[in-house]
Amino acid sequence: MFDIEKYIEEQAQEIDVEAIVKTEVRRQLHNEIHCQFAKILSDNINEIIKEEIKIVMAKPVYTDNGYGKHKEYPSFEELFKESFLDRLNNTWDMQSIIKKQVTEKVHSLYKKDYLAVASKIVEALALPEPKKVKPKK
Repeated sequence: MFDIEKYIEEQAQEIDVEAIVKTEVRRQLHNEIHCQFAKILSDNINEIIKEEIKIVMAKPVYTDNGYGKHKEYPSFEELFKESFLDRLNNTWDMQSIIKKQVTEKVHSLYKKDYLAVASKIVEALALPEPKKVKPKK
């Protein structure tokens, strides 16, 4: 007859625990090395991208409005400064932007404090109660 307990004991003794532990340690080390390598690579790529952006932003910029008006700027920064100043100096644009921002802020505050605002309005509009006049005899 087949002795199952003896068979299990023999199989358990044949398991190479040392090899299993080595394999698991190697796998974990490989995963950690891979993660660290990916992080270092990502950081380096981000630094390279930042440097390339700085280089491109420092180069001259040529614009064309589509109607034959061409302009050259020494850098993107100069183009931005001029465009920003033009927007600031264009009163209609600025008034429109300011009006929009103020309107949004008022609506935001109104929605946030609706009940408080409503009660203050009611209090402000409330008329004093009329004085009671005693009838003459």
